[in-house]
Amino acid sequence: MELFLEKIKKYGEHKNNRLVLFGDQFEFDLSKSFPLINTNFSYILDKILEFKIEYPSNLESVFMLQNFSLNPTTETFQLYVKNNSVLEGKISIKICDAYNRLPLRIGIYSLLLYLISHMLNYKVGRIICSMGETYLLLKDLDKELNVNKLNLAIVKKCEIFEDFTLDCFRY
Repeated sequence: MELFLEKIKKYGEHKNNRLVLFGDQFEFDLSKSFPLINTNFSYILDKILEFKIEYPSNLESVFMLQNFSLNPTTETFQLYVKNNSVLEGKISIKICDAYNRLPLRIGIYSLLLYLISHMLNYKVGRIICSMGETYLLLKDLDKELNVNKLNLAIVKKCEIFEDFTLDCFRY
């Protein structure tokens, strides 16, 4: 994520009060760590549990969570089963503030991938973030990202989203 912000600073086009970068992508390998950026874990879990999420009992190849997107006109979240054992996700975001909104989106969709993987007995893989227009407000140019990489584990078997609470996790 830090490298992505540096890329915006280096290659972004000045437009009004922001730097804009169009058409880029980055990824996190969630099997190694959970990206917690500029927010706390309990807040991310609370945001997910606000939604009523229905998911299939199995995923044969691709499944899109149409009803979950934080902003359905600008975001989609797609799941993919790799080698019949690893669940990966792709976030597509049309427009997003790289410092104030993107870290929360990454955290929420990453945790959602963990939860679905757990319920369907898949390993957690990568999450790929594909961006349309990403911008960094000039007032945020010198701010630091608070990046924590957690070794997240789900320690209690949960069958439905509503079963998840903070005590289900070790981090």
